[in-house]
Amino acid sequence: MSPPEEIERIADFMSKKSMRQILCEQYGESRNVDYRDFAALVVAKLPDVRLNNIRDTEDAVLEDNDSPAPKKYILRVPRFDATQLERNLAPLQLLHQRSDLAVPEVIVFDTPSDNALESPYMIQIRLPGSDLYSTFPTIACVTLIWSPATFSSTARHPLKDMSSAVFSIGTAQFSPLHSYDEDERLANDTSPTPELRKVKQLFEDAAGLAYARFAYPVQYRLAHRLVRFATDGLRSSEGFVDAELFLQEWTELRSDLEKGKERH
Repeated sequence: MSPPEEIERIADFMSKKSMRQILCEQYGESRNVDYRDFAALVVAKLPDVRLNNIRDTEDAVLEDNDSPAPKKYILRVPRFDATQLERNLAPLQLLHQRSDLAVPEVIVFDTPSDNALESPYMIQIRLPGSDLYSTFPTIACVTLIWSPATFSSTARHPLKDMSSAVFSIGTAQFSPLHSYDEDERLANDTSPTPELRKVKQLFEDAAGLAYARFAYPVQYRLAHRLVRFATDGLRSSEGFVDAELFLQEWTELRSDLEKGKERH
């Protein structure tokens, strides 16, 4: 079923009393929401959800216009039968319950297909605000500047600064594209932002010490990759490159272990 047809099917089900009843029973009981609050739900497809890295799901915005305090909800249903909705559900619930990060609250979900939508689904409260992509064209110039304090000093000599930038390009040294390396050994283990560091800490707390022990140390990482080579084989040139990196890392680890034995 194509995405437009899927949204039409969702809108058709949302017009039925059964789906509104699901919202009332699951959301209204705990929040004292009257059934009439869901009498005029408007369904609209999110514009290009791929920009938000939402994959394998069709999302629709549910807008409650009759409520004294209008709210927007997001209805998420899998686009493919193999999609496991609980993989998205569990992290959202963990972050919402155990952190102060801005994550949407999941008010109701159902993983089987025996419901009004005939599909697994979850309904989230949509976070207020607008995305940067849609608001960027209307943002003022001063707001776009990284450091507004330096704007006045920079604007005093625009021609000088512009000519300096143009003529310096000819002598600039740029790193070639092929030097970009996705090797996990060279990755920065410390997350770049406080929010990501908090997410990582919550994940480690939820996964437990045993997971951290078997996931991070180099000897266990090598064991994981060795098992993957044994089960999947080398099916492409990238596989051979990965195998060479694996042997190189193993050689370095073995050398360090032998040096440690000699010291003792």
